[in-house]
Amino acid sequence: MKVLDFFDVDKAKGKYLQDNFPPDFSEEKSWREMGVDDPSTREGLLKATPKDEGQAKLLMMTLFQHRYQNHGKDVVTVMEKASDLFSPDQKTVSPTRASIAGAVEFGRLEYDEIGNPTIRVTLSSDVVDRLVSETPESVVNMSFELGDFLLTYSLYDRKLKYPEMGLQGPSTITVGGKTSYRDYRGNDITEEEYNEISRKMNETKVVLLDPNERDVRFLDGYAGDSTYQNLQKLTEVAGKHSEKMFVAAGGNPTYLQGLKIPDIREARAKLEKQGQWPENLIIVGFQARESGFVGQASYGADIYIADKDLEELGFSGASSYATPVVTEVIRRLIGKSSKTHKQAKENLVALTQAAESWEGSEKVDYRLLDIEKAKNILGNSKQSK
Repeated sequence: MKVLDFFDVDKAKGKYLQDNFPPDFSEEKSWREMGVDDPSTREGLLKATPKDEGQAKLLMMTLFQHRYQNHGKDVVTVMEKASDLFSPDQKTVSPTRASIAGAVEFGRLEYDEIGNPTIRVTLSSDVVDRLVSETPESVVNMSFELGDFLLTYSLYDRKLKYPEMGLQGPSTITVGGKTSYRDYRGNDITEEEYNEISRKMNETKVVLLDPNERDVRFLDGYAGDSTYQNLQKLTEVAGKHSEKMFVAAGGNPTYLQGLKIPDIREARAKLEKQGQWPENLIIVGFQARESGFVGQASYGADIYIADKDLEELGFSGASSYATPVVTEVIRRLIGKSSKTHKQAKENLVALTQAAESWEGSEKVDYRLLDIEKAKNILGNSKQSK
């Protein structure tokens, strides 16, 4: 197995600083001016208030670095724990690995309508394709998405300008055809005052959030307007290396001006219709539980892993962590009896159970890996690459 992932993301930051800042640029001074005393932690970074574009660029790059600095290591750990789970009495199988840090490209820094900095991040399919060409392994784990995604620092937000009015609005009372008006305190007011208060109730202002209210948002590459292009890049890489099996992440939901759920169904159907969907590609998602809801955290994947099963491995629900579990299953299926990619996928489906969720009034069926069934069937499989 080969794990392609972020293993030296610090190099990507170093290159970015070299390309975008003068030789005498001081990180320490910039952090101090932004109000950050410890840029090595998420909590420290959320104290940052950039004063200019240079500081905003430094912040965005460091947020990216912080998000992915342990990503590859964690993916490998999940895979090793899955190996132990399926064969506790055998030696843990560790994958080989290659870093995709060289594939990272950063676009122009932009700002949303209220001033939050946003940067477009691209993972180059050409670099990943070259890495795949250099590996002899037959199974490739890709706990990431090729193409573009967005990183936003939520520094500002819109809040009610008159919050006391939002708690209880003005009211009207009509008796004998005559309407009287009262404000949110119960005082009598004129119709004009009533209309003015009603208008002010929905009036907002942009406020600087306190550090504990700030957040970092990654808009998934399969949840925006680049879904088809991003997915196409993945199918092109997999199609060029038909001798290998690719197991790739299907995306994670993001709260950014509403819930954004990754959805590759339409893009996938289009690629399948065009004959561009390769047999040697498996997309993985995870099943989430939240406030009584149980269902897919993304749409269009071939197989899902329950977040409770990931938690038993020591990790939270995320497609990045679900993917190496399926990669380990595929490795064992190929070593056991699956001679073709088609057979491997059919045998993978045999290890799943049917599940369903609701998208509005529409029922959505999906396949959920049955961990106990997989343990029983795969426990004695041979080791392979």
